[in-house]
Formats: sequence, structure tokens, C-alpha cells
Amino acid sequence: MYQAAQNSRLTSGWVAGTTSSDTEIRSSLTNLRARSRQLSRDNPYAKRLRVLTMNNIIGSGIGLQAQVKASRTNLRKSVNDAIEDAWWRWSCAEYCHTGGTLNFPDFERALVSEMFEAGEAFVRMHMSAFGGSDIPFALELIESERVPHEFQSIATGDRARMGVEVDQYFRPIRYWVRDRHPSDVQPGGMATDNIRAVSASEIIHLRLVERWPQTRGVPWLHAVAGTLNNMGGYTEAEIVAARASAQPIGWEEPSDFPNPEAEQQEDGTFETPYAPGFVHHGKKLNFYSPNRPNTALPQFISHLLKEVGVGAGYGVRYSALSGDYSDANYSSERAAQLDDRDGWKALQQIFIRGFRLRIHQMWMQQAVFARRIPGISVEEYMADREKFEAVKFKPRGWGWVDPTKEVAAYKEAIKANLTTQTRVISMTGGGDDIEEVLEERRSELDLAESLDLTSDVDPGADQPVAETPPVPEAGEEAPPKDEEVDDEQQQEQQRMRVVK
Repeated sequence: MYQAAQNSRLTSGWVAGTTSSDTEIRSSLTNLRARSRQLSRDNPYAKRLRVLTMNNIIGSGIGLQAQVKASRTNLRKSVNDAIEDAWWRWSCAEYCHTGGTLNFPDFERALVSEMFEAGEAFVRMHMSAFGGSDIPFALELIESERVPHEFQSIATGDRARMGVEVDQYFRPIRYWVRDRHPSDVQPGGMATDNIRAVSASEIIHLRLVERWPQTRGVPWLHAVAGTLNNMGGYTEAEIVAARASAQPIGWEEPSDFPNPEAEQQEDGTFETPYAPGFVHHGKKLNFYSPNRPNTALPQFISHLLKEVGVGAGYGVRYSALSGDYSDANYSSERAAQLDDRDGWKALQQIFIRGFRLRIHQMWMQQAVFARRIPGISVEEYMADREKFEAVKFKPRGWGWVDPTKEVAAYKEAIKANLTTQTRVISMTGGGDDIEEVLEERRSELDLAESLDLTSDVDPGADQPVAETPPVPEAGEEAPPKDEEVDDEQQQEQQRMRVVK
């Protein structure tokens, strides 16, 4: 047997079941979700984890670059610009959000926040215009609690598992959605819990699937929630002890000289109030002095935070979680950041594939049908939808840890054909692409030239000035133009001129 499967005195307390993923989730989801939301509200490190997750997956928003091609290599610039302009106009809060509150980048951040806290998020696509939009398409964010995970039923051929009706292959058919959050404030004190069936074609269900078939998502803090809660209780106890040590507490030993200021309590004992700077005669006063603040506290909290960062599932380095860079150096910080970025990039692609790609396809359909994109007819679009739905998404990148070293390394990698400028800009440009960077650079150079300005960052400014070849003196033959002159010949000619 595997050692981990053996039963012995040392493993007698190791109890594990053989339940399915949905059985485990269904029995745990209510408490997991509630505790995760409480930690995200009240625990500073849980809140920091949530902010780091939103910042690294979404940042200021995932950009979009249309990729409609006229040929195998050439893009249809006018059509792509029209698609991007229409998307930019639609992505304002008034048009893209059914509630008219969240601009599209804010909607993306809210989705990631909901996935972090509740383990999942639901988006309903409405094929109708909101706020006077000229494109009949808008998005509704549905919190996890509105899809009742306790709802189970078996109908003919279909099964409702945790509020999601699936077929025999666990493919969603419809979702059962409450009109309101079950704990929401109801108008007039009337509690309603209407549940409606919504077709799966209208719902995007975002979650991380760790074990198939897994119908619902699990809060991302599930593995570290206990540690975070214990950290909160421990630090609170340390603060209470430190406050007590700052306020002296003492007792008097018995004496034959009664203190006239003593007050008798209900239990028969006496207490005497003491004011700073006063000494009472006739009694011996003993003080209690706890050993606080605890000098080992920082090291202990640091150890727990490293456990939290690793156990978060996607890995968060200690310095980013704690804000403590005292022990970091370039090598260790760069290695940790590269490790972090692998996890963030994976989550970015999960978000793009699960949400952005599907949203773009539905938005394109509605925009073309509404004739809001110049240059694309409905007939042309329907004849080749994939051609016009081609798109490149631009998630946020990350800046340099040490610009001097990394810029030089990337330049050498580009010269050796190991990478491209497009990839470098994508990784470090914060969501920009090479077209935007080069067009902006061209605009800068044209403006500087029109104002007759030069600087040391102009093209060619760092190139060495070519030296004018020396003019041969009388009787000295000039080297042939079509022949190369090696270094030794040049040095010999220079010596001869010096002698002359």
C-alpha cells in the first residue's frame, strides 16, 4: 500500500471520505461562501488578496484588437477600427451594464471579485438595448446566492444539480435563478423567493473546475480561510495583551494600616483607585507586567503569511501580500515575480476563454444585425462569421523589475530572433500592442520634427558618427574602394603619417 493510505496509530485521526465533488461542495458551500465574504470584508490580508487578484487578472481592463483580414497576412484596417470604435462606445456603463453603473472594465473587476469571494459568478446576456444604446446587448451580474445550490430535482431526461439543470453529459441546459438575493432587503417587508428557469444559452457561468463533474465553484480562500481567521484572532489577542501592559494592573498586600480611600465591593474585597504620580502610604503595591509586545510576533506572522500566499491556490509571493520588501533583493524578487506571473497569466486566459471570447461573439452578432459597424453587411457576416469575429485580447502586462538589465536582455533576444517586439510589448506594455506603440511613437517624432526639436532618444541618436577617412598625402596611394583594408594596414598607414 501507499504509505499515505495505511492505517496506523499515527493516522487514526486522519478521516477522509470518498464523496463526489458536488456532494462535498453542496454540504459546504453555504458556510464556505459566508466565511469567505466575511474575511474579504474584515481581514486585511484577505482583502489584500482580493485586490491583488483583481489587479493582476484585469488591471485597468482587458483590451480588444479586431483581427479581420483582407488576405492571409493583411488586415482590413478600416473595418477593424470600426469594430473597435463601436466596442469602445458600447462599453460605457449606461449601455453595457443592465444596472447602468459598471463600465465594462469595472464589470470585469466585479466578476473576478465575485469569483474570488464566492468561487463563481453568473452573467446573463440580455439581447435588448439599455440606456438608449444602439446595440441591443447588455450584461447582468448575478451573485452566486441567487442560484440556489440546495435546489435538486430529477425530471424526464434532465437533472437539476445544485440549481443547474444538466443533461446526461453534465452539459448545462438551464439555470434556476432567484429574482433577488435570498438575504436582500425586501420592499415593504414582503419576502419573496421567486425562482425562474433561464436558458443556458443566456448564462455564462465562470468558475474554476478542479474536479469534473463539478457543477458549482468553490471560494478561492477555502484552503487558507482557517489560517486567516486564526491570524485575526491571534493578532487581536496580542493587541489586547499589549494594551493591558500599557495600563498597569496591581494589587495590595494586607497591612495593619487600613487605606481610608479603599472602597468595599459586593464580594467583600476592597479596591483603591490610584492616579498617576500619587503614592499611597501604608500598603505594599504589586504590579502585573505582561511581556508585551511580543518580540516574536513579526516572524510568526511572516511564517503564516507565506503559508497563506502558497495556499491561495495560484500562489502569491510574500512581499506582495505583506508589503514587506526588507529581505528582498533583485534576484529573489524577480524569481518570485516570474513565478507569480505564471499563475496570473493562466487565470487571465481562463477569464478570456470563459467570458471575453463568448461576449465578443454575441456582441459582434448584435452589433452587425443592428448595422452599427460600417463596412460589414449582415450577408457578408453570416457567410463567414469566424472571419469577422477574429479578435486578439490584450490582458495587462507587467513592468520591469530592473529596467536597465531587462531592456538590454530583451534587445539581445530580439536581435537573436528569440522573441519579437510584439511579444515584449504585450508582456510589459500594460495591455498595449505594437501598433499602438509605434503609431504613438511616430506621432511624437513628427511633432518634435515640426517644432524643430531633437533629443537623445531620437532614432539614430545613439549611433556612432561615421569617421571621415583620412585624405592620403602626396605620393601615398589610397586604398581601393572595392577592397577591404584590414586593421593592420590602417595602423601602418597611421604610423607613416606620424613619422612624416
